[in-house]
Amino acid sequence: MERKTKISSSEDKFDFTVLNEEITSLHTELDDTGNNSSSDDSDEVRGVRKQKIRVIDSECDSDTDTTEDSQSDSSEWISCTESEEITSRIPFIAGDTTAGPHVPPDKKEPLDFFELFVTNELVNEIVIETNNYATKKLEGKTLSPYSIWRNWRNVTLEEMWAFIGVIINMGTMPLANLQEYWSRNDISYIPFYSNKFTRDRFNQIF
Repeated sequence: MERKTKISSSEDKFDFTVLNEEITSLHTELDDTGNNSSSDDSDEVRGVRKQKIRVIDSECDSDTDTTEDSQSDSSEWISCTESEEITSRIPFIAGDTTAGPHVPPDKKEPLDFFELFVTNELVNEIVIETNNYATKKLEGKTLSPYSIWRNWRNVTLEEMWAFIGVIINMGTMPLANLQEYWSRNDISYIPFYSNKFTRDRFNQIF
């Protein structure tokens, strides 16, 4: 089956009449030959052809879009002046409970607020895990006579609080290395650190 019927067309307008005649002729030939006698198959062919028609018919789609765009562009801005009535604000109702963070009245100093987050229970857990870690690391180790670990002792809760304070204070005055904080140089000597820990004890906990 071979057909060479020419479909007349132009750049401006597509002739759908000729295309419909071509589709009808195709359906007739399919029915005559018995290759496609079922209604489902013919609907499938017809659906394919109709889909192509919709793709080709771009002028209709573009005309619709243009119409919608023109309608949306027809709206005008309305200028508002200061004399226009201002909408009333919705009042905020906090409810029966007090708004904002609930802080006990006895918390007044910076350390009091710090302890709301870093509690004694938390620091005590750090102490336990620090001591357990040191015990496991030192088991079966042969220490040199000058090792700082020969005089290791378990960290106490008070020591750990002091250690946290020293670490925070180091953040306010960064130096080249840890050793500098225990320097005895007349220019860079800072008594705060040596008054809290010896350098070896701090290194042990660190």
